[in-house]
Amino acid sequence: MTGESYATGVGGVGRLRAGTKNRVRRGVVRSGGDARLRALTEHALEIITVQDSTGLFTYANEAVVHHLGYSPDELLGRNAVDFLHPDDVTAMRDRFRSILASRDEHAERNRFEYRFRHRGGHWLWLESVAVNALANPTVLGIIAHSRDITRRKANEHNLSLNHARYRTVAELSGGAVHEYVMNGEGIYELEWVLGTDRVYGCSEEEYRRRGWQSFHVTDGWEAASLERTQRYLQGETVEFAVIIRRADGHLRWMEVKNRPLADPATGKFTRLVGVVVDITDRKRAADALRESEFRYRTVAELTSGFVYEATVDANGEAVIAWASPGLETFFGGSVEELNRLGWRHVFFPADHESAIERRKRLKRGERTVVELALKTLRGDTRWIHLANQPIVGLDGTVTRFIGVVHDITDRKANEEVLRSQALAIEVMHEGVVLSDSGGVIRMTNPAFDRMFSSVAGSLIGKHLCHLPCDPPLDRRIAEYADEATARAGAPLVSELTVRSSHDGEGALFIEAAITSLVLRGERFWLTMLQDATSRRQLEREVLEASNREQQRIGNDLHDGLGQELTGIALLLRGLENRTERAAPELSPAIEEIALLVNDAIFTTRALARGLSPVTFDRGGLALALEELARRLSAMFHINVRCEADDSLDRGLESVNALHLYRIAQEAVTNAAQHGSAGQVSIELRCDGERGLLRIEDNGHGFNPAVHQPKGLGLRIMHYRAQMMAGSLRIESGRTRGTIVSCWFPRGTLPISSG
Repeated sequence: MTGESYATGVGGVGRLRAGTKNRVRRGVVRSGGDARLRALTEHALEIITVQDSTGLFTYANEAVVHHLGYSPDELLGRNAVDFLHPDDVTAMRDRFRSILASRDEHAERNRFEYRFRHRGGHWLWLESVAVNALANPTVLGIIAHSRDITRRKANEHNLSLNHARYRTVAELSGGAVHEYVMNGEGIYELEWVLGTDRVYGCSEEEYRRRGWQSFHVTDGWEAASLERTQRYLQGETVEFAVIIRRADGHLRWMEVKNRPLADPATGKFTRLVGVVVDITDRKRAADALRESEFRYRTVAELTSGFVYEATVDANGEAVIAWASPGLETFFGGSVEELNRLGWRHVFFPADHESAIERRKRLKRGERTVVELALKTLRGDTRWIHLANQPIVGLDGTVTRFIGVVHDITDRKANEEVLRSQALAIEVMHEGVVLSDSGGVIRMTNPAFDRMFSSVAGSLIGKHLCHLPCDPPLDRRIAEYADEATARAGAPLVSELTVRSSHDGEGALFIEAAITSLVLRGERFWLTMLQDATSRRQLEREVLEASNREQQRIGNDLHDGLGQELTGIALLLRGLENRTERAAPELSPAIEEIALLVNDAIFTTRALARGLSPVTFDRGGLALALEELARRLSAMFHINVRCEADDSLDRGLESVNALHLYRIAQEAVTNAAQHGSAGQVSIELRCDGERGLLRIEDNGHGFNPAVHQPKGLGLRIMHYRAQMMAGSLRIESGRTRGTIVSCWFPRGTLPISSG
């Protein structure tokens, strides 16, 4: 369609609209061709308008709704100047006058760009092509065909800015700027380059001669270059980092950014403009910062509490900027929630003023450490150890600080318990001593110091061997070390005799409970000592009274009943002699009665020996043990051997001799009845300053840690050893039999009256 016919067809619609605003907008179609033309105009994607000679709109198609936001009726009758950007009004008036001056029969097309106000208030860029159809009686106006070029103008603006930036980079860049052109073989060749001395360490001429390929040192750079070339051909800007070897031999990290440029004639990306910057120092700093950040975050996340950073102002007010995950676990809320509530929400009112003061110290560059209680968002109270370190800026001021928080609630509770326990230990009547694995005293309480007549605290740092007790406490601990392990930490009870440092005063008998402890990976021994002198004296008197009574009964049986039965046996023997002559038939009966009396005599003597097995007037302990070995061998049909040093009888109290006899009797009986032993040896000998009773068997053994708490016999053996101020140790295994060792004092110590 020619410009004139186009104008004619549109003008008919325009006239219809201008003259019939209050009527139906669609006029009567005079022919099928006009209807088709009008339909095309109404549904065109671009804007079509008609203005009269004064600039008033006389027609606008439906496209103005989509592009400009106005309905056609809102434009009709209004001047186009009302919608133009103020900066474009003068130029558009000149353009409009130029169009009015053109002749219709020599229609001149005019293309121009301007800004048009959208109904929403913002400006759109339009590109219009105008035709003067005022002379056409059907149109009587200026026909304009317009399209929205806002996006294109924005792109052109950005392109202009990019060109300006490129020029700035070329002038101010500390690196190199280059341009490459693709040759006929599809290879980019250098067009020009600036700054090669800064980046490559050589002149531009040397760079051209060597070629950019000669500076690459990493494997696979050729394939990477080909891959980037394909991206350039697609118009993609590529940024990458690469290691090069400069002309001076140094390896440096370079950051390269290349942008392809399209050939205006062909549209193909045949040119490549780029910048190369040495980023070695920056990369090292970035790597160091990244590693530091990683370590910092890792430490913050792995710490038992949490780490945070906060800002602080001159008034001491703080806001958390960042925190490790432990903060949310501790408070039961997020950083955002804490900042919203404010730090005073979790601090107790009594701590508000001191918190402000600490932050003011942080502002002055001081480090602060404090322990205090906080309220969590869950409502509970927790104790924390808080250490804050100020972060000093380049200008020397402090606006931020780092805080490390550890939850010490359990420690505080333990400290309170320890304070209570320490107070309890201080006022205890029992003596308490803590020694390390080397036997050095680490702690004592006042009762312990009084037991050893020492000034409070004077024994700390000394060795246990210096304590005047028998047996030495360090040796008792060493003897029980293995047994304590077997008994899984159960207290080991023993008795000690403490010698007084003052002449004329008797000894104290102490009951010691020894417990093994492991503190901070080191083994310690906690010993509690109770003065058992009075109880020991009472028990000793009871036992002695019992032994005396048993000895009296034994003597009565031996000297009384035994003698009477012996007399009866003699009378029966005489009667038997007479009856053989007078009444021979009675002799067998009398002989039988005499045998029964002799059996009664044997039983009586056995009872007497059982009630009083050890008497020094009948050979003492050594002879009693040998007799015990013979009797038990016959009783259990096993081999019981005895080797006893009778020199130990000298100075040995009768009550202690009886204790040792009963221990040996219990040990041999257990070996025969429970250990299925075939051989048992009893040994009594000296062991340094002490005596030793040792019973060893070849039975199947047992676990002392399991049987000792249950077996009454074993407990009585330990008790008898303690009554002698001795010690008893049982060594046994499932396949190696049992060894019972009892150490006892060889002399007699006086007992304090308390």
